[in-house]
Amino acid sequence: MWAVAVDVERVPATTVPSDFPVAIGTEEALALDLTPRGDDERTVRTYFEWPETGSDARLTRLLALHDVEMGEFADLYGREVLLRVADGHYLPVVPEQGVGDPRAIYGIFAGLVPSLAIALASFFGAGGAVASLEFFLLWLVCSLVVLPVSVYLDAWHLRATTEWNGGPLFWAVLAFLPPVNVVAVPYYLLVRQNARPLADRRQHGG
Repeated sequence: MWAVAVDVERVPATTVPSDFPVAIGTEEALALDLTPRGDDERTVRTYFEWPETGSDARLTRLLALHDVEMGEFADLYGREVLLRVADGHYLPVVPEQGVGDPRAIYGIFAGLVPSLAIALASFFGAGGAVASLEFFLLWLVCSLVVLPVSVYLDAWHLRATTEWNGGPLFWAVLAFLPPVNVVAVPYYLLVRQNARPLADRRQHGG
């Protein structure tokens, strides 16, 4: 569920519901109020440890996702946040820690080039153009090293920045298996294109 941040305040930790699924170990908590998209009459509240006395990694990642400085909590106003439900309470979906790299997308395209060249050569009856030891070695490196590694790194980056929750290792294995990768990787790129970012950098408070 997507919701818009409408208020933030410092509250005693004793006001946090006892069944809230994340432990609040500080004496005070940061309460974030959000209005679900399409339901302006309703407000939901979620909590974080107060940052000056705790170390809530969820809050750190949420603020970093929206380019908000620690302590400038009011700047969250108007930002859209993806929420999930846990034990009847709403929790923001925050980036996962991983080994992602936004530059890996270039490796994916580079890794596909030899396989696409083979497909085109076969289609046009020019198989001799790619029938060389040098080209075979290039195809081998791109298909068995460059492509799966790039997909793995890009998939982690995707999990950290969008609502996509696929498995990086799963897609890396598919990218490692010729000729499955010729179908699986383009499909992954299609899924990647349609994944919604967890934060729109253009959003700003009203």
